[in-house]
Amino acid sequence: MNRDKARVAVYALGGVYLLYLAWQLFSELPTAGSEKPLMIVFTIFFAIVGAGLAGWGLYSSWKTVKGRTAVPETEEDPQNTEDGSDENKSE
Repeated sequence: MNRDKARVAVYALGGVYLLYLAWQLFSELPTAGSEKPLMIVFTIFFAIVGAGLAGWGLYSSWKTVKGRTAVPETEEDPQNTEDGSDENKSE
């Protein structure tokens, strides 16, 4: 279980890093020469993949925390009485 949590955290951090790289590429576009189309393509690619990874990581973490705090309700079985009474016996 801890491995899954660590994996989700690494994916989320990787997504944030890809968003950072996309921002850095975007800020360098005005000074780009002949490689400008390639920079645009990778900026868009890094932004989409980074947002997806970061969003998925945050959603998975939220779902894990939400599932951990929810207390499952127990349903009582009417035929299984713990006090030993004979209310449910039909003789």
